[in-house]
Amino acid sequence: MLIAPIESHLADGQRLVIFPDGHLFALPFAVLTGPDGKFLVQHHSVRVAPSLGTLKELAARRGEEPSLAASTATAALVVGDPDFTTWSMANGKHLDQLSGAAREAAVIEERLANDGIAVQRLMSAEATKHNVTAAMTRDNVDLVHHATHGSANGLCFATDDGLAASARLTTATCRGSGAPHGR
Repeated sequence: MLIAPIESHLADGQRLVIFPDGHLFALPFAVLTGPDGKFLVQHHSVRVAPSLGTLKELAARRGEEPSLAASTATAALVVGDPDFTTWSMANGKHLDQLSGAAREAAVIEERLANDGIAVQRLMSAEATKHNVTAAMTRDNVDLVHHATHGSANGLCFATDDGLAASARLTTATCRGSGAPHGR
């Protein structure tokens, strides 16, 4: 479920750098299994880092310049700081904006552009489930970065129809097999 949204865009042997948040940091990403029953690490080199800053610092200590992109990546989608002003949760509480999401998205966009990657950015009210899934299927992106709320139920996006939009992005959604779906 965690890797499925990008699975169709990953070439066998491609390096993955994962920046998990909160409790996800304890998840052993390398042993997640794919539809073929094999572990993620059997198809990809998997690196986990607490932040882009940490990755950059470690690379500097080794005398290297870190690259976020695999050598074959040419296009990326950066989704950041969706507008949650109309969101409310089941308990009636308002979903707050993430204080660093806009800055995070800008930093990632700049780093990818510096690596020669064409970046499409969806921010604020543009960061709807419909726009994100459409861009992922239409624009043939190699990398996707989400700076938004998320949970085991999916990622949170801006609303485009007055209804809260939490989506579980699936491999089928990313491959463009018809209308975007999720929940």
